[in-house]
Amino acid sequence: NTHTHTTLSALLSSLHTTHTEFDMLQIEHCMACQAPITLDSTTECCCNNGHKWGRCKVTLLSVQQLTNRQCRQCLDCSHSPTFDPESKFLNDLLKNTLCYKCACLYT
Repeated sequence: NTHTHTTLSALLSSLHTTHTEFDMLQIEHCMACQAPITLDSTTECCCNNGHKWGRCKVTLLSVQQLTNRQCRQCLDCSHSPTFDPESKFLNDLLKNTLCYKCACLYT
């Protein structure tokens, strides 16, 4: 439905411009070389220069820090709850100690 698509696009556009929490949806940059990283996959990412990183299964942001968590069972990774101390939105998402995929504990 074209009307629904237009309405949804307008809503997402307004959210992006009015809520700083959605700034994370912009292109990320590689910590190794500062090249752009785009959201092409939900499991891993690669910058334009070939550096490969995992993706957080909670936020879908690239995992480029050493302070991440890994599920004991399925081995999916997630950012630690202290990933972005200035973002209440991300902190609330990351407080969960159970993997969203298999409900096992993060280590």
